[in-house]
Amino acid sequence: MEIIMKKIFIRHIFAVSILSCCLLFGGCSQNSDREDTSSATTASTSPSETVAAQPADVSPDSDSSAIESTSEDTRALTLSVVNMCGIEIGMVAVIDPVTGEQVNMDSLSDQESISMEADWPSSVNEFQWALYNTDGELCVEGTTDISSAQATVTLLLTGDGNLEKVEELFE
Repeated sequence: MEIIMKKIFIRHIFAVSILSCCLLFGGCSQNSDREDTSSATTASTSPSETVAAQPADVSPDSDSSAIESTSEDTRALTLSVVNMCGIEIGMVAVIDPVTGEQVNMDSLSDQESISMEADWPSSVNEFQWALYNTDGELCVEGTTDISSAQATVTLLLTGDGNLEKVEELFE
């Protein structure tokens, strides 16, 4: 139990540190103004929102305490995002299904990818994610159905100088 709490605390410190660095140094002048997502993803754009270091809202059915989740079955998943948009993504963020808190991964330059290993609760079949521009403004957020994913979930971001499509790949 103590190890889990330490991991959660370290993740929180890491997320806040990355968020602070992104807000201090970041700044992409391009926002996503159009999108096309595959049928399993629900995404929305909102360029006027800004990043705040607060726990994200999580639906009641996916909300669980750390104590309950320790006894729950998990599956090892690699969450990856590949940027082929022609622009820099200021920050990639995911919602931790155990704590409900936002985990900020990093910025993502064009033609690059970023990955994160996760022990995902078997009962959680959705992956909540968000993309921020380099000004720290929320550009796109979405929910992906990962029930068919065995080991890897990849979001492939494509476009020509703008985010036009989010394609999901599962392994």
